[in-house]
Amino acid sequence: MTGTTYQHPDGTITPLVIQTPRAPAPFGISYYDAETNTSKHDIEEILVAQKKAAIKIDKKNEKKPSISVSFKGLETDPTMEKFYAFVEKMDLGHLNAGKKNAAEWFKKTKNPKTKELEPPSSEVVETMYTDSIKPPGEKHADAPPTIKFKIPIRDSEIVTKIFDRNKKPVSVGELPMGGDVVCLIEPSIWNVQGKFGCTWSCQQIKSYGGGTSTTYAFKTESDDEEEEQQSTEDTDTPPPLKKQKN
Repeated sequence: MTGTTYQHPDGTITPLVIQTPRAPAPFGISYYDAETNTSKHDIEEILVAQKKAAIKIDKKNEKKPSISVSFKGLETDPTMEKFYAFVEKMDLGHLNAGKKNAAEWFKKTKNPKTKELEPPSSEVVETMYTDSIKPPGEKHADAPPTIKFKIPIRDSEIVTKIFDRNKKPVSVGELPMGGDVVCLIEPSIWNVQGKFGCTWSCQQIKSYGGGTSTTYAFKTESDDEEEEQQSTEDTDTPPPLKKQKN
């Protein structure tokens, strides 16, 4: 995987990090579970169990959490429109780089006419590229397109830092589905088994709340007892009378 860099006016080169516009994250942070063919949100619990048991997970079976962000407001929000155009431009740049470096990046195949090994043509390279922007499915044709950001994991811990609007750190479980977020993302090019595209790695997330919680939100029995006791006490003591205005 090759990272994308940015050259500053003074000549220094640093990794390219982009701040996204504020936008909804319809599914929060989730991962695809092949056994159940569903998306799940218990990645934090799984990682804690892995670390506690010192389990080494091979790449084939590791969970790959991500967060998808909606381009809601694309037609009315200039900031969102600018971000959408930026992603399209990045995709086009990576695609052109693939065409230019096809001989070095991709497996060569034998030309049936010349019997020579040749890199894929520009037309074939175009079919190999995976676009970053995902259009809505048939069931939700009116929904805006989305883009997926990778949530990196290192040593059974999520690397992405998550904060609320008051700059307070929060856990993955506290990030609601459908709530608004702003993300810091770092692009890089991936190239696997004849396919390539752009990975957007999420470094930080700022959550604005809202949406639907992905964690246990019920009150405990002790909470119910305390509330019931408080309710009884409030009932036994009548409220003070309000003075009527003349």
